[in-house]
Amino acid sequence: MRIPLVKPWRAFEEFDDLSDAECHRHVADAIINYPWLGRVPVLLGLFTLLAWPIMWAVLADLGAIPRWIPAAKSAEWIGIQLITTTLLVPAAIYWITRDLGIYIALRLSLRRGCCPKCGQSLAGIPIQGASLEPNPANHWVRCPECGKKIMLLEHGITPRDLVPWELRRADPNLGHLRERSAWRGRRGSGKKNENS
Repeated sequence: MRIPLVKPWRAFEEFDDLSDAECHRHVADAIINYPWLGRVPVLLGLFTLLAWPIMWAVLADLGAIPRWIPAAKSAEWIGIQLITTTLLVPAAIYWITRDLGIYIALRLSLRRGCCPKCGQSLAGIPIQGASLEPNPANHWVRCPECGKKIMLLEHGITPRDLVPWELRRADPNLGHLRERSAWRGRRGSGKKNENS
């Protein structure tokens, strides 16, 4: 298993062919699907920001700072250490838990499109029953590995989960092309009105 230090999405081979901008879009989708993973780092960072000075004050009151914590003897240096660690420790906890939350959200998103019995990826497998009935409760796929018939609605699998990750891309100029053509149409109609 790969353990990237900066970009947690690089731990998954499914994102190897995608750019960082496309990976950011998939991360945003994963956090929308699992919003608690986006809130936990913020709550832990705020809790640490509030609890850290209180812990230092309690330890200073007990006289345990010079014995248990490697700190300077003078009150000024203890104050400087308190200020710097109050800023650095909550930030480090936020960044670590944020990256861990992104990793868990992406892993859960990737597992949504897998067979619940054997874990085989179902990406690219055609949906059965779609042409027969419009009812989504009757749509299913068959796992190519174990042969299990998987009802999509029962397992919370959407048709988008079965689309391979490399095919989920959208052209970044899609909206811009439409805007340009609409602007040219308006510009051309204005010239026609001036001539008439």
